[in-house]
Amino acid sequence: AKPAADLLGFFRQRVRWAAMGGQYPQLGLKLLSVCIFVFFVLLLAAPSFAPAPILVTAILLKIVPDLLLLFVSVPKTQRRKLLSVFLIGEVLHAPYIVAVATWGALAPVRWKGR
Repeated sequence: AKPAADLLGFFRQRVRWAAMGGQYPQLGLKLLSVCIFVFFVLLLAAPSFAPAPILVTAILLKIVPDLLLLFVSVPKTQRRKLLSVFLIGEVLHAPYIVAVATWGALAPVRWKGR
């Protein structure tokens, strides 16, 4: 797919993609998607009910793999720029995933060209 022209286009594109999630024939892929969604919902809700050690563990379960992925997959020349926005990206990622997945599952989706 071509990159979205603006933030609203980006959101709509991701909602369309999320809407397809329930149509995948592989049960394992569907279960993985549900587990990821539940993880992000719990991560957002954790500050209101989880004891501090559990909250810290959940946050580390999110941040450490993301940092490892960044260091393994991003060339050194681009890493510094991404690291400068890493924390804001981490803060926004969970609400973004929950919003897009929920919208994709519940809202009627208009496909481009249809």
